[in-house]
Parts: sequence; structure tokens; C-alpha cells
Amino acid sequence: MEFDKLKILDGNFWDVFLHQDQTALGRLYFWYKKGETNDLLDAPKEALTEFYDLAGRIKSALAAAFQPDLYNYLSLNNVTSHLHVHLIPRYSKEIELFGLVFDDNSFGKDYQRNSDFVVNEEILIKIKEKIKDNLK
Repeated sequence: MEFDKLKILDGNFWDVFLHQDQTALGRLYFWYKKGETNDLLDAPKEALTEFYDLAGRIKSALAAAFQPDLYNYLSLNNVTSHLHVHLIPRYSKEIELFGLVFDDNSFGKDYQRNSDFVVNEEILIKIKEKIKDNLK
């Protein structure tokens, strides 16, 4: 799949994409567009300000679209050594949407991806559009 199909926002410093792993409905990531750093605190203040602003807009859109109970933020750089930050909405109950049941069965614990739960491209696009429809 082309990553641009899952782009939600395009900022000066960050692009925001829906993640293909939807174990937690609405999981997404912020991809740093400038430089080669992999450390969030090495980004310039302007980039951190934009991250804060974009994350606030995204969090509001996720709240309106899916009503998560809380949010996890991860900047691990274990697999991809490029600055990116994951935002993972967490849910205490199952969410039914687009004919699927999204079950965050590790709620209250460290996030655990369910590799058996695969969301097809058509549904990923619908999730992305639902988030975009709720952006302010």
C-alpha cells in the first residue's frame, strides 16, 4: 500500500498518517519531515510546537470520531531509525465500526499488537476519512 493513501495531515515539519495496525482503532503516527534525527528532543522548537498543535487537533478528532478512553504516545525508533511518534488511542470496550470489531484486549496494560487482526485497505481509508471529517 502507498503510505500517502493513509495521510491525514500535512504540516511544515510533520506528516500524520494512519497506521496500518488498527488493533487500537485510530492508531496513527507523526513522521518528521526535516533532517535525519531520530530523537524528539533534537527537533527544533518550531517543530515541537507544530507537533503539539497537530497532536491536539488529532486528539480532538479521535475523541469526536471514536471516544477513546486514553492515549499512548510512543517514540521508540526500534524498527525505523527516523524521528516519528505514534499516537495510540486506547479503549476499555470493543468498538464496532465498518463491519469489524476493534478490541483493545490489552487495555490497562502495555500496548500489544494483535498480528491476527488485519484491516484491509478499503477500511483503512474509511477510518482515515472519519478522522479527517472530525478535524477542526
